[in-house]
Amino acid sequence: MRVPSFLISFMVPALVVAGCSAKDDPPEQGTLNINFTSAQAAVVTETLTTFVFDATGSPNLCLQLVSARSSAQVQPAWPVAPIATGPTVTTCDMLTRPVGLPPVSFGERAVAVLGFSSTGAEWMIGCTQLSLGEGNFPLPITMVPIHSTVNNLPGPFNQALAGTKCTTLGQYCATKSCPQ
Repeated sequence: MRVPSFLISFMVPALVVAGCSAKDDPPEQGTLNINFTSAQAAVVTETLTTFVFDATGSPNLCLQLVSARSSAQVQPAWPVAPIATGPTVTTCDMLTRPVGLPPVSFGERAVAVLGFSSTGAEWMIGCTQLSLGEGNFPLPITMVPIHSTVNNLPGPFNQALAGTKCTTLGQYCATKSCPQ
């Protein structure tokens, strides 16, 4: 079958435009699936902030990021600057809406999440590395205590854990208190 020339002149530019726009579209925003070591750890963690780093050529960037935050004595700092920072959300927000990944370009990325207490102390950290491409995906991040000293009683983190009787985050978020 022969295609009329007026259709060819219309189809070729349309294909070129479609091909270019698909390549230039920003990546779709993924969501974070944040998991805590226990319901009590989630309850005593008030807020979460997400940071995205360029991990190109750095296969162990998550290890470096967690080590830097865990060993910092005065002002914790990242060993490299983040390329994007997400908004701070409460742990209760996670129950009603997904925590989104800040918009970033495609490539090798490390995604770190810091969890803070109600006083602003850094309680928890989670990190994962991935090759970010197209699609809306749930990105699992497991939160763990940030400082090695939090495992030594009677540190503030362990005191907070011992002080909560909530068995689920939902139980805490419903009343902003836990049974005694």
